[in-house]
Amino acid sequence: MHGESAADDHLGEKLQKVLDYVYTQQQKGETKHAGLLAFNGVLISALLKYFQTTDCIWVNILAIAGVVCILVGVFFSVWGFYPNLGSARRRQTDTAEEAPIIFFGSAAKYICGEGFLNAFDSLCAADEYNLDLATQIVYNSKIANHKFITFRKALWFTIPGLCLIIASFVFNLLS
Repeated sequence: MHGESAADDHLGEKLQKVLDYVYTQQQKGETKHAGLLAFNGVLISALLKYFQTTDCIWVNILAIAGVVCILVGVFFSVWGFYPNLGSARRRQTDTAEEAPIIFFGSAAKYICGEGFLNAFDSLCAADEYNLDLATQIVYNSKIANHKFITFRKALWFTIPGLCLIIASFVFNLLS
């Protein structure tokens, strides 16, 4: 029995490291989205001023197409901040058996710290803690993956948008 407890503790340590890594990936995803949103915001602001200074219709068409692409990229970046947890959502409960209590949404539903502490204590006594950690890893991995996918989509719209805008500047200089 003592060997199983040590093995569970070792597994728990490994799971905690994985969970920390997943949290780091979520933070990186949010940082990327925030940077891309800021870049796109500055770009759109500069373009609004640019539209007022040019009369060439083709330059404006290229620039408008670029802005549309960038706006789609902005949409994906904003969407990346709001992942759908889907099955990760839990109903309000005050028992550890019905929801993994280390999930922030579940922990936040406890009325007081004493209820959470009692549930956490019974969770650890029942050797369910590693299962809760694994569940938390899965939920947070889905969130991190959503952030990665939406950032990639945002980037795939921002880059062509930027290219169209550069083409409009070049076309304006040549005409």
